[in-house]
Amino acid sequence: MGIAFENLIKEIEGEKDIHKKQRIFLKEYEGMHYSKAEEGMHFMKWKTEPKKYRDSGFDPQINCIKELPSRTRIEFDGNTKEEIAAAKEAFEITKAKLKGYGFGFIQTTHNSKKTDYLWVEFNRDLTPLEKEAFLLWIAPKDSKVDLSFASDKKVFAVMFAMHWKYPYEREEPVEIFNGEKIDFDELDIPPIKQIKTKPRGVTVRTSNKNGLVEKIVSKLNISDLAEEWGIHCCPICGRELKLDDSRGFFCCEDSRYNCDFKGNIVEFARRCRP
Repeated sequence: MGIAFENLIKEIEGEKDIHKKQRIFLKEYEGMHYSKAEEGMHFMKWKTEPKKYRDSGFDPQINCIKELPSRTRIEFDGNTKEEIAAAKEAFEITKAKLKGYGFGFIQTTHNSKKTDYLWVEFNRDLTPLEKEAFLLWIAPKDSKVDLSFASDKKVFAVMFAMHWKYPYEREEPVEIFNGEKIDFDELDIPPIKQIKTKPRGVTVRTSNKNGLVEKIVSKLNISDLAEEWGIHCCPICGRELKLDDSRGFFCCEDSRYNCDFKGNIVEFARRCRP
């Protein structure tokens, strides 16, 4: 089946220079789209002007890259004190579960208030839906596992680089568990079906004359706009944004604070476009 991250672990072992470690990591991601970001803002248009990583063009500022189909990361969401405590508990349960199955992983941290990352590797390429099914399977029931890590339309943190959201922190390993790559087909995980729904417009402040929202949503994902413009948190209260591509809708994650930052994709473009 193979050892998870075997070549990466061997090559970084004993290496002292952090940029050399970053380059070793990125070597495995040649041909993947990348980005450079700081404090949550991308300063290159990786969506509309995609550039693919080449080892010959290594740049230590590259801190976001698309994930390999054979890898994913596990993280749990939480904003309030109680949610963060629950997220950290779910993280430790999941970590123990990976060890129990003998699945290799690398735990990395960027010293945020949220949980660390658990990087795992499969013995074959997975589709985004298969990755999502795995994340739901490995996570404790009712926990808030971050399903965005299953996406093949986003870029994620680069190991050993300065974190895209926390400019004074690097994404560095804190524990390496030597174990096997995950055989997804042997886990008997129930599949997630692709549910296709007719896009529905949500009118908040902005009119939907002649089905404008539906026409836009049929051609453009609101999450792609958010990635392109580097908008990951509510600009009013700083909390996480919830983005619904099927409806073209956005809202602040925590409605308990009565934040009125919400609306449809037209309103999002009006209020958030740089």
